[in-house]
Amino acid sequence: MLSPAKTFFPEIFEALKNWPKWVRFTLFILVIGAPPLLISKFSSTELLKLGNTPLVITPFNIALVFILMVFLVWLITHTSKKAKHKRLIYQFCEAWLEYLPFMFLLVTKIQVHDMSKDGYIFDFIKENREDIKSFHDWRAKLRELLFKVGECELAISDNQHWEKLKKESKIFEAQSYLTPFSFILDQTQPWLIAVVHQDEAWAALHISDEFIERVAFKHSNIERLWKQRIKKSNEIAKEVEENA
Repeated sequence: MLSPAKTFFPEIFEALKNWPKWVRFTLFILVIGAPPLLISKFSSTELLKLGNTPLVITPFNIALVFILMVFLVWLITHTSKKAKHKRLIYQFCEAWLEYLPFMFLLVTKIQVHDMSKDGYIFDFIKENREDIKSFHDWRAKLRELLFKVGECELAISDNQHWEKLKKESKIFEAQSYLTPFSFILDQTQPWLIAVVHQDEAWAALHISDEFIERVAFKHSNIERLWKQRIKKSNEIAKEVEENA
């Protein structure tokens, strides 16, 4: 019954999910209970007369309607912006969790190639064009999402591992990144992550997991996403252990 309304007003329904349960319950009772209450209080004849009563427009009525309209516009705008921002946070976290395994694999490939005696980077680029293209596509997408979300939204609290890494490494002296996301996405080429800044970048990739976990504590929809990731990781670990 609510499907058409959800289609045209998804932001409002998304915002309603974050309201306290007692508020949603009260609203539900008012919406469901109002028609039966009116019918029980007034007979069909009285309701018909009420409907046929000429509408009297007074300054008070105009002011009341105006106030209600302003309130409704504010409510819809506010809930829409809030829901849209939460959706952006979800999109970033979802994309980052998909990006991590790709990046771990690409970094490993580059490091293995770099350790070989005849490892020329141009040979690697030629052999892995699709991966290099995917790296730049992921980077462009995540940078845009990070800009729209705002990095501060992903830094729920101070992370000791991240702060320690920034203090110990000289590359953070020029620019102190708020999160590992901006540091990783600031690297324009994958070999900067895999070779040039391999220690810092490898640590940052792992620490970014902790940042996503803390965001999940605050947002229920991201918490579900995080639990799915943990479940999948446990299944992979179990499979590796069984095949070892």
